[in-house]
Amino acid sequence: MLRTIIIGLLTVILCAESNPGKSQSTPSNTVDSILWWLPEDTETVVVTRGPFTVVDSKRESNNLKETLERLSYGPLFTIQHGKLLKTLVGQTILLSVEGSRKFRPPTELGSVRYEGCHILVFGEEFAATRSSFIESLESHAKGVQKIAGHEVTVFEEKWERDLWKVFIVSPNPNVLLCATDQGFLTDLLNRMESKGKGRALPESLPEWKQADTTAPFWAVRHYDKENAAKDPTSPLLGRQGAANAPDKQAIGITLAYNPKLNSNVIIKYLSANKKAATIANQFWNPDPYKLNSKISTSEPGIVKIVVSPDNPAAFPILLLVLLSAVGHAIYI
Repeated sequence: MLRTIIIGLLTVILCAESNPGKSQSTPSNTVDSILWWLPEDTETVVVTRGPFTVVDSKRESNNLKETLERLSYGPLFTIQHGKLLKTLVGQTILLSVEGSRKFRPPTELGSVRYEGCHILVFGEEFAATRSSFIESLESHAKGVQKIAGHEVTVFEEKWERDLWKVFIVSPNPNVLLCATDQGFLTDLLNRMESKGKGRALPESLPEWKQADTTAPFWAVRHYDKENAAKDPTSPLLGRQGAANAPDKQAIGITLAYNPKLNSNVIIKYLSANKKAATIANQFWNPDPYKLNSKISTSEPGIVKIVVSPDNPAAFPILLLVLLSAVGHAIYI
């Protein structure tokens, strides 16, 4: 029963290529260019590399690769019970990048609220169906707004007790943006047209030295001190929250999953705390669940966590912990 609830709630969560310091050839866009689109105060970036095909399956799965690919669709998975997603089934996604910030607890149950945007880069075939997809968006939307010179469809969805607004726009032939906050989207669209002074998660951050950006699935989070007091997933909260392990000296975290090379998820937790390994163990081996995460200190200030997604019984808990680590906790 718990597994069914968790998998159902996971669909509420709104979820590469290249080293951030180098531009490599991803059709139309690279992670490097997208990092410049995202607002400078973005806290978390989650990357899913393609190609993979959009599917309309709501069946439960213990396959982490399949689950992460579905989460990368963002709110398209659940808006109007998946009606919008159906029009994209069979399309190829080359790259999905989510940028997010300002994580806040839900009113009661469900997903942590946040400001962010899911950027989907499609294959060439998307151009042929783009016009009909936009028409479908407009026919189902609550309204259409002009934002930064673009026609943006606006949806309102009641998820648990929270009313979410979702903004969807295709600013060029193979890119689709799906945002949860108008201000975040406005900033992003403006930065697409005119490069900002700085980018999201600058190269100087220590997390980049630990990030494996060659993996098909990876994420970087640099904890935001300014907004931590309201974030139940941040170790900087200063107290035990719903989805954190308190650590005032925490810096950030990286995650990487490469199922072709290694079945394990590799996490690097950066903290100046001498008890960082103990804190990481508290988060990645939550009682009474048996994730059997292996904790080690690879170098001063860096705690390495290795966890296997292959235990079916622990899989729903693993997903909850992974999502909490990047800010997307689920209250159940």
